[in-house]
Amino acid sequence: GERVSDFLRVGSWDWFCENFKRFSGELEDHKPYDQSFLLALIAPRYLLVGSSESDRGADPRSEFLTTVHASSAWELLGEKGLLTDDRMPSPGDHLGEGKILYHYRSGMHYLSRDDWQAYMRFLDKQWK
Repeated sequence: GERVSDFLRVGSWDWFCENFKRFSGELEDHKPYDQSFLLALIAPRYLLVGSSESDRGADPRSEFLTTVHASSAWELLGEKGLLTDDRMPSPGDHLGEGKILYHYRSGMHYLSRDDWQAYMRFLDKQWK
């Protein structure tokens, strides 16, 4: 997935506290948490995660697996998290039967009209 050094290299250094920046380089794999822990903090509220096929920097495979792993926090709280078959999603998949939506589309890294429509459909369905 994304590495701390990648964020710092492309100029995102000001998004993070100094303590986080210490985990760049050889300390990268020694963080006391991973991204699934951060997603799990949102439970039991709604979570929307969007990935795009050509966004290699964000690593869509890892984004999906992180969302799958975080889903156990919703289950622990008696909610349905991410409901998915035992397979990696394909571009065009919108997995959103529980309180987590995983939306995967083709294309590059940006917030597209397709993204907005997927998010709005998911939220509309939740509040009906």
